[in-house]
Amino acid sequence: MERAIILPFSVDSTGAILASNDQRLIWQSRVIAAVLTGAGERVFRPQYGGFIKSIIFEPSADADFIIKESVTNTFTSYLQDLTLINIKTSMDSQLATISVTIDYKLPSGQFDQVSVKTGYLTRSGDVLQEL
Repeated sequence: MERAIILPFSVDSTGAILASNDQRLIWQSRVIAAVLTGAGERVFRPQYGGFIKSIIFEPSADADFIIKESVTNTFTSYLQDLTLINIKTSMDSQLATISVTIDYKLPSGQFDQVSVKTGYLTRSGDVLQEL
């Protein structure tokens, strides 16, 4: 049985890194990491990641298309053991946030879902508060 660190990275009261054998939690962590990593953030994997955090000021229709394409490409390239089922987006222009819900199927055949949300951003794209 695979054991992996669960995101967000944290430690318990003894200083041990929290990890789990729960495959569902392991895959959720991998999906969130892959989808929220910005392209170019990883030194030896500059193509890894997507563009969700950087498109908050795009017109809604363009942002929706870019998000769906980015998530689809991330699953195709880096999460090949999962089956992407659906991607739902919602945008709140007043709060300048984007929510993305991703439905997928695990290698075991079980269906799962993760939701990610960007933070409050300035006009230059700097994060004021991560949500």
